[in-house]
Amino acid sequence: MPSEPCSLHIQTPLATAIHLLITLFVAPSYIPQLIKIATNDRTGNAGISGWYIILLTTSATAHLAARIKDLYSMVYLQAFIYWAAAITLLAFYVSFRTQNTPSNDNEGSTSPAATTASPSNATILTIVLTHAAILLPIAVYLLELITQRLDEGPDSVLLVLNSAYGIILRITGTLTSLTATIPQIHLMVTRYRNNRNNFDQGSLSLLGLCLQVVAFIALAGSQGWRMRVLPPPPDAPAWYPRRTVWAWDWWAAFFFFGGLAVGWVALAVCQLLVLCVALGLGGGAGKGRIYLKKE
Repeated sequence: MPSEPCSLHIQTPLATAIHLLITLFVAPSYIPQLIKIATNDRTGNAGISGWYIILLTTSATAHLAARIKDLYSMVYLQAFIYWAAAITLLAFYVSFRTQNTPSNDNEGSTSPAATTASPSNATILTIVLTHAAILLPIAVYLLELITQRLDEGPDSVLLVLNSAYGIILRITGTLTSLTATIPQIHLMVTRYRNNRNNFDQGSLSLLGLCLQVVAFIALAGSQGWRMRVLPPPPDAPAWYPRRTVWAWDWWAAFFFFGGLAVGWVALAVCQLLVLCVALGLGGGAGKGRIYLKKE
């Protein structure tokens, strides 16, 4: 890998330490959710949608692949830690869950027909593993091809393919992050109605959601700023992007290139929406089952 791109993003020891601490905060932010799943005295999947887990995990894979294939991203640790945390959450969910039945997925429901369908463990693992087996090897292969041909000059076809693949990963990663809220919110609202307007958060950890929102927002700002486009130095090479700081194209590069901050923002929005709906249904009133009195 050439030294020029790396030298443009050299950080001070303090900035590096802050960035590393923010990165390492991602893993602990998942601990409350893992504990909640493992210690739930009913079912490991009560209150958490299987499709929610699938979409968040595939989003993590797309995020990691987008980092790997980007020659000038150079911030693989953050995406890898998030991907590892998402895979760990998936493993806990699959290990501790019981297959959905009217008595456990909608505990308290008086109507079996109201059961919210959830994918089986086999379906979840098949989708997630197949998705990862396709996206990650392609990203590694493209990075290897581009790295090998740096000394030979740019290959226009390869660069177009690499850019197109990156756009696909960014779009799908962002969309899966945002759409993950739909099945989870649908499940929470369904359980709320089936339990006679009483909210039971089940295995869903509100503390974990809150910590993840903070972690993802911090990562978006940290990575976006760390990989921001700087004003070109007097001896800047021809390939160096020349953008006016704080202009629209600068913000576009801030979110969609380098640090890929848009991915972290989408994840923060996803978890924040789920957290707000849970609190709105009564999740902040106490532990376990919440009973709301009717006037």
